[in-house]
Amino acid sequence: MRVLMLRKQRVALGLFVLVLFAGCATTEPLWFIATPGYVEAQIATSENAVRMEYEAEIARLQDELNAQRAVSDELVALADVIAKIENSNQELLGLADELEDRLSELPRETIRQLVEILQQHLEESAGE
Repeated sequence: MRVLMLRKQRVALGLFVLVLFAGCATTEPLWFIATPGYVEAQIATSENAVRMEYEAEIARLQDELNAQRAVSDELVALADVIAKIENSNQELLGLADELEDRLSELPRETIRQLVEILQQHLEESAGE
C-alpha cells in the first residue's frame, strides 16, 4: 500500500512537472505562472505598440514641419515682394520730386526762353 501511495505521488509529481514544462513552452500563462514565452510575446506586443505610436507621432510632426516650411517659404516670397514694392515706391517718390522741381522751374524757363526769343527778334528788327 505504501508502494502504491508512493507510486501515485510520483505519477502526480511527474504530471505536475510535465504540465509545468509544457506550459513553459507555450506563450500562454499557466494558471498564475507567466511563462517565458508569454512574457516575450507581451514584450514584443508592447514594443510594437510603442513603435507604432512613435512612428505615428513622427509622421504627424513631419507633416507639421512640412507645413511650417511651406509657410516659411511663402513668407520669404512675400518679403521679397514687399521689398520690391518698397523699392518701386522709393523710385516713384524720387521721380515725383524731380518732376515737381521741373514743374516749379517751368515758368522761369519759359520766361527765359521768351526773353531770348524777344531779344533775337529785337536784334533782327534793329538790323533791318
